[in-house]
Amino acid sequence: MHMHTKHFFLLGAIALFVVPSISSAATFPKPSVDKSTITKHRATIQWEAQSNVDFYRIRLLDSTCTTLLRVKDIASTATEKRLKNLDTNTRYCVRMRAFYTDNTKSDLSDRKKFTTKHANRFGLNFIRFYNDDSAALEEGTTPSAVDSDFSALGIDTFRQITSADLLWELVEAREDTFDFANADGVLKTTTHKPIVDLFSYQLADSTTPWEMLQGDDTVEPTLTQEAEDYVVAVVERYKDDVKFWEIGNEMAHWELEQPGVFPVADQARWLKAVSDIIREHDDNAVILLPGLISITEDNVDDWLEEVVHTVGSDWFDVVNYHYYGRWQGFAVARDALQNLSEELDISDKLFWQTETGTSSDPTNTTRTNYPNSTDQQAADIFRRAMLAYDAGDEVIMWHTYIGNDDDGEAFRYFGVVNEDMSKQPAYYTVQLLTDEITKFTQITRDETASDQFVYDIERPNGSHAYVAWDAQTSTMTVPSDVSEMTSVVPNSNGTFTWTSVTPGETISLTDIPVLMK
Repeated sequence: MHMHTKHFFLLGAIALFVVPSISSAATFPKPSVDKSTITKHRATIQWEAQSNVDFYRIRLLDSTCTTLLRVKDIASTATEKRLKNLDTNTRYCVRMRAFYTDNTKSDLSDRKKFTTKHANRFGLNFIRFYNDDSAALEEGTTPSAVDSDFSALGIDTFRQITSADLLWELVEAREDTFDFANADGVLKTTTHKPIVDLFSYQLADSTTPWEMLQGDDTVEPTLTQEAEDYVVAVVERYKDDVKFWEIGNEMAHWELEQPGVFPVADQARWLKAVSDIIREHDDNAVILLPGLISITEDNVDDWLEEVVHTVGSDWFDVVNYHYYGRWQGFAVARDALQNLSEELDISDKLFWQTETGTSSDPTNTTRTNYPNSTDQQAADIFRRAMLAYDAGDEVIMWHTYIGNDDDGEAFRYFGVVNEDMSKQPAYYTVQLLTDEITKFTQITRDETASDQFVYDIERPNGSHAYVAWDAQTSTMTVPSDVSEMTSVVPNSNGTFTWTSVTPGETISLTDIPVLMK
């Protein structure tokens, strides 16, 4: 009798579940997957190399553990197999066997079940923690107040944490003198999922904060010992609190603002070196590509392509990009990003849109001019989310939480909350989105609807909701499983009026989406 043992692992995109060493007669704890993409949930099986194996066989089965969905034989030299394109919110069984060179076959794993779950699908960008510009802001930006409001909004994740972020100048303004008070107050208390930024929000490199304070802003394009010490310090302190790490942000600004000072190839090598340090100290870290400024030739073809060609793509997990343009232009731009990602062989990575948004101020036409209004801003919550989810983005993050009311500010009135802590209509629209949509198992656009935007949202309980709008004005037929509908723009008191509709009834569409269920 041959008793072969192995270490067997099942992991999602952010979590590693370790299973003890087993034999053909052993059982082990149930694994699970808690991270996935919109349409391509994934799990990865890992095992330790063993010299006397001829090959491995992995079987993926349905929830009853009786119906075979896929089978794959893996070479004896392999130690990992990624299971991709799994359905959302679905229970699976997985079984792995080793076929040994002495012709014996071992039940390497018992039949074990795991359930894919919905992703962190909606979040907010740029959170003004500890802001004391007014009494209302001071009270509303404490970590506990923000965390409570995030729960009320139903959001999952947040990014750019301002004074509580892990930017180098915030935590180590002077060499070997660390100040983690603000970061601890947020990162170690939040019940949501932070994305932290390292080094700086713009023009990140290894120049130390104390050199900057002394007026020396000479670019340091390599990972210095000082920079490595800083990265190690923050990762070791927060690796149990933070899973999502972004190195810098919008790095293409270097070439746009200071051409040739920090060439893209040097940036690529620097980014990979920082990533390697993060992974060395936190092997569960999920690393974001620095946010692409927008989906343009400068940021995609010129920057992203050269980064991947220089150092490959293994160093990052998430293709992270920003889009502030008109919603009508999103699909074409996103298709261009998708096409390049396929050419670069990174299309199976997660795609996150960590910055998007519009102003509610009709006089602020810097990025969009619908013309802008509170109604159009609320509509954009749904329009941008549906377009992004349909394109395959796992996460969309609205910029911003508390807006800026300054008449001279380019990003004025982008917030779902105003500086006096009053709520914009978009605030209630976010609640509607997270209540009704973001836990979907599948989302499908009706491609027969011509220029209409009609989306079928399948939800975890098997029911369906529908979101529909048109850039002009048109009509559509109410689906057979729909009994009520509402505009995604709330009433003046923040409520939504649900009206009864009949399957087969004809309704009018405008550029303001309606939600049907």
